[in-house]
Amino acid sequence: MARLRVAAALTSILVAVLAAVLWKSGEQHQIFDVPSGLGFAKFSWTSFRQSKPDTTAVVLNWSRLPNVVRIASLLCEHSLDDAIASDFAFTGCPTTKLKIHNSPENLYFQARFLACAQSTTEFCFIQDDDYIVWPSVIQSLHARIANSDVRGVHLLPPHEHLSSTLQTVVAPPNIHTDFAWLGHGAIIRRSVCTEFLSLLEHLKMDDEQRKMADNYYTILSNTFTEKWFDQGYELGGGQPFTVGTEGDLRNQRHIASATQMLDQLFAGETSPCARGVPYVDCSNDVQAPKLSHAPCKDTACLFQTNIQLLPAISAQASRAAELAKVAQDSDAALGTPISSEPTP
Repeated sequence: MARLRVAAALTSILVAVLAAVLWKSGEQHQIFDVPSGLGFAKFSWTSFRQSKPDTTAVVLNWSRLPNVVRIASLLCEHSLDDAIASDFAFTGCPTTKLKIHNSPENLYFQARFLACAQSTTEFCFIQDDDYIVWPSVIQSLHARIANSDVRGVHLLPPHEHLSSTLQTVVAPPNIHTDFAWLGHGAIIRRSVCTEFLSLLEHLKMDDEQRKMADNYYTILSNTFTEKWFDQGYELGGGQPFTVGTEGDLRNQRHIASATQMLDQLFAGETSPCARGVPYVDCSNDVQAPKLSHAPCKDTACLFQTNIQLLPAISAQASRAAELAKVAQDSDAALGTPISSEPTP
C-alpha cells in the first residue's frame, strides 16, 4: 500500500505540472526557469508526419479477445495512418492493413518478438490485451524512436515504473541494466528484436525460457530502458497469465536467470561483442538516465523533467545477479515493499 501511495504521488506531480503547461504552444522549448539546483521541466509537442508508415502493431491475445478487437480498432484509426502499417489482431481493419497470425501452438511472450521479426517495417509497437494505449501516445512514442537512436521506449503505469526503477543494477565497468515489462505498451526497433531472437539461439535457451522472453528482453540488452509514465487505462476482463504466488515465483526465477546469463556473458576476458554475441551492449560506465518522461493523452506531446522524483538510491553491485538484493535494499530505503506485477 505504501508503495502504491508513492507511485500515485509521482503521477500526481506529473499531472499537476502538465495541467499548468498544456496551453503552451508548439515547438519544443523550456517552459519555465527554476534554480539550477532544482533542474528543469520541458514540454514538447510532436508534429512529425511522413508519407509512408513504418511501424507494425503487435497485439498479444491471451484471454481477452473483446479487448483485442477494441485495441485493434484504435490502431486502425486514420490518425495513425502515418505510423502504423499493419497489426496482428482480429478486427475490421482494411485487408491492406490487417494481418492475422494464428500460431499452431501457444508460444506465450516469445510470440510478440517472432511477430515483430516477421514484419517488414522498421519499428514495432507491442502491447498486451489488458490496457488501452491512446493513438496520441503512440504518435509520441513513434516520433521519439524515429528521431533518436534509442533501442525502444516502454510505457509503464506508475507502480510498474517505480518497480522497474528499483530493479536496476550497475556492476562497473561492464554491467548496467534494468528490468521492465513490455506489455503495457512499447515501441522497439525490428532490428533489435531480430538481434534478441538471435541471442536466444546463441544462449541455447530452453522452451520455457523462450516462452518467458519478456523476462529476459531488457536485462540481457545491458542497457538502461527508456521508461515513460503512462496513465494506465486498464481494460480488465479475462484471466491474467500470472496468478498468485506460483506466478510471482516463476517471474522471479526467470528474471534471476536473465541476470545470471548476463554475468556469464561478461565472465571471460573478451567482451561478448568481441566474440560476436548479438544484442548485448558492451559500453563501459554508462550513466543512468536522469530525465523522467510522461506523454500527453489527447495530443502528441511529451513532458520531460530532470527534477529528481525519488530520494537517491544506490544500484551498485558486484554482479548482475545481485539485482534482486539491490531492489530489496532500495525498497527498504524507501520503506516500500517491492512486488512486480507483470502483464498480461
